[in-house]
Amino acid sequence: MPHGGAGGALRRPGWRAGALRDLRFLRSGDGLAQTERALNEQERTAFERIAAELKRRGERATGRLYTDLFADQSIDRDTFEQLLGGMARAGLVELVDSSFEKDGKRVPYTKARPTPGARALAELPEISIRQQIERVARKRKKKAAAAKPGPSKESRKRPARAAEPGLSEALRAWRLGEAKRRRVPAFHILSDRALEAIAAQRPGSTAELLAVPGVGLKIVEKYGARIFEILAKGR
Repeated sequence: MPHGGAGGALRRPGWRAGALRDLRFLRSGDGLAQTERALNEQERTAFERIAAELKRRGERATGRLYTDLFADQSIDRDTFEQLLGGMARAGLVELVDSSFEKDGKRVPYTKARPTPGARALAELPEISIRQQIERVARKRKKKAAAAKPGPSKESRKRPARAAEPGLSEALRAWRLGEAKRRRVPAFHILSDRALEAIAAQRPGSTAELLAVPGVGLKIVEKYGARIFEILAKGR
């Protein structure tokens, strides 16, 4: 269930005053909450620069786009990727997986290109970006939750739509193999909640995948193509 309101918001330096009204808690667990908020003035300026460059030049590699526009470090790479993710969710850009060969190895990268609808816009719309922040635990809330019965822990973890077991198993098998290959825990590749949400929602585009709570641009860049392959086989 979403939570919101200025009373529970955690302030961040550089936020404009109105941004707190746009803060929404999308998903929480393990001490973290994912939030969606409006852009501050600096981020809005960066968003406008990205949109103008893509409209002028068309398709660009995301890494080159960042270095060309923000060599002055006016925004960091994480903020840039959050902005691209927000633009993709808003239908302003398409993110396309590509690769090149170097020293006998395939090196993956992502290209961004404006959608036809974005090219036709006379004025840019508002977009939002997602972040993960620490949750603020309040003793009163814990006591209130303990005093009255609520949904079980297992029921809170279930996505709104049930995931097909075969699809979940295929995604888990891929995640385990990827984790072993990279020598990291499986949840570093994709969280359980994000995996189950993907299996339930079956996103068919980059924008739809980015709309899944817990999935950001880095996950899409690294694993988007493989996730879509698995989903296509499960249809």
